[in-house]
Amino acid sequence: MNNIKYIFLSLLLLNTSLQLCAQNSSLDTLKKILAHATVDSAKGKALSNLAFELISYGHYAEAMSYISQEKILYEKINSKKGMSDVFALLGTIWYEQGVYPEALRNYYKSLALSESIQDKITIADALENISLVYYAEGNYEEALTKHFAALHIYNEIGRKEGSATTLINIGTIYLEQKKYTVAKEYYFKALAIEKTGNDKHGYIILLSNIGALYKAEKDYSNALKYTNEALVEATQLNDKTGLSDIYINIGNLYSALNNSGKAIDYFKKGLSVSKEIGSLNYIKNAYKGLSEEYGKQQNYEEAFINYKNFILYRDSLFNEDNTKKLVRTQMQYDFDKKEAETKVKQQIKDAVAKKELQKQKIVKVAIAFGAALLLLVMLLLFNRRKAVHNLQVNRLENKTLRSQLNPHFIFNALASIQKYMDEHPELAQNYLAKFGKLMREVLENSEKETISLSDEFMMLKKYMDLESLRVKNGFDYEIIIDEEADAETIQLPPLIFQPVVENAIWHGVANGISKGKITIRVTLKNDVLLVEVENRNDKAQPSFIQIAEEEKKKSFGLQIVRDRLILLSKEKRRKGNLTLLPTETGMKVMMEIPV
Repeated sequence: MNNIKYIFLSLLLLNTSLQLCAQNSSLDTLKKILAHATVDSAKGKALSNLAFELISYGHYAEAMSYISQEKILYEKINSKKGMSDVFALLGTIWYEQGVYPEALRNYYKSLALSESIQDKITIADALENISLVYYAEGNYEEALTKHFAALHIYNEIGRKEGSATTLINIGTIYLEQKKYTVAKEYYFKALAIEKTGNDKHGYIILLSNIGALYKAEKDYSNALKYTNEALVEATQLNDKTGLSDIYINIGNLYSALNNSGKAIDYFKKGLSVSKEIGSLNYIKNAYKGLSEEYGKQQNYEEAFINYKNFILYRDSLFNEDNTKKLVRTQMQYDFDKKEAETKVKQQIKDAVAKKELQKQKIVKVAIAFGAALLLLVMLLLFNRRKAVHNLQVNRLENKTLRSQLNPHFIFNALASIQKYMDEHPELAQNYLAKFGKLMREVLENSEKETISLSDEFMMLKKYMDLESLRVKNGFDYEIIIDEEADAETIQLPPLIFQPVVENAIWHGVANGISKGKITIRVTLKNDVLLVEVENRNDKAQPSFIQIAEEEKKKSFGLQIVRDRLILLSKEKRRKGNLTLLPTETGMKVMMEIPV
């Protein structure tokens, strides 16, 4: 019966999510973790870890202060899982001090909260905690019922640590009932799991329990082997609860071997540590062992003193009042559970009625929503067809403008050829050949909706090369394209620049007294191509009256460009524009072309 005490602490390790906290962590380290915790959930875990560590050292009053803080925190954030951990920790403190009614009351609270949130892990842990109280009370039948229920859940969810701990507890009950073969079966099932895990506490108690089993079978050699191995592990972990249990077990072993001297030494060690941690159950067992060993040595005075202490602690643990409280606690839990079930059934009825009303509302809303959706779809289809129609009209208008531009361009070019043949008949044939190539490109590109910026400039260069031969003093030209404007990928309507350049030649550089220059600059900003066409010559800057007169004439080619930009703006949904600005040496045309 001694062995089960230490198993509970291993189980509580699962219940309070302490797998990540190494058992040899110092209290100072845990307090630092708590001090730096800012999130409520992290702070709650830190408080649980610290309280558990203090319980393992037997500092129950200090542990209770941290549990109180944890309780306030979880009540504030309304965490049922957190409150389940709080009651499990409170149950641990009462259990370790032998106050079993209070331990059971808190464990049942933990179970009720776990069941309310359907958390299988905490349900299984709570069942294990409750079974340990029944075991301590000697109610083995109820203890086994709870153990097997917990084991079923642990196996179902694949929680090996919990399964191992429960197997140990079941084996211990069969050991207590002297069913050694069955006990050994469960112990070695647990050992197979513990050897592959990291649960040092479970491993220690299992070794100690196996030692107790071999002692019961009078196999003292194996009993000492396993118990001493448990002592080494517990000493390394400085686990005082485990040490109390193991010292008393070794004392019992030496008692069975009739070595009273060593038995008394180990019982005294167990008593010292048990008093240090305040464990009534271990203190009782240590006094009992000392009383029997002093009796064997015929030291009846010491035997009597230790026997009185044994009776005192035994009666404080098991009295009629405690037994009645245990029964009342069980009855209260059953009552609360039935009341909760009745309440849940009524809530289900109310929810069904409410759901039916909501269903009717949903049907009405769905009909209204469906009608609105149908209307919206019809409007969208209408707008889409309208948009497609407008786009088709827009493209037809654009094509019409291109068809108007081609005769205009060809007429001007033919006029230039006639003049060239009159003035320079010897060069007219060469000019006519170049013009033929240009015309072929113009006619081919004019059939396309768009061409690349690169193709547009190749065609424009050929045009300017021809026109520079006709201008009296000739002219130079320069095309500057910004790095961000990719001439190969940018698409724009064909011949969009030609009327502007033509205007710059015949109303600009052609009227100069010396060689002029045309500069074309291209940049791209927010999907709009910004183009500047500037002509410079030595002709005096025109007055605003002259500009106004030229605007009145309105070049046919420039007007077509403006109209094309308007249509392009509608299609691209970005504004296009064309502006003429006088400069000190000529004229600048600013174009904004959506691309």
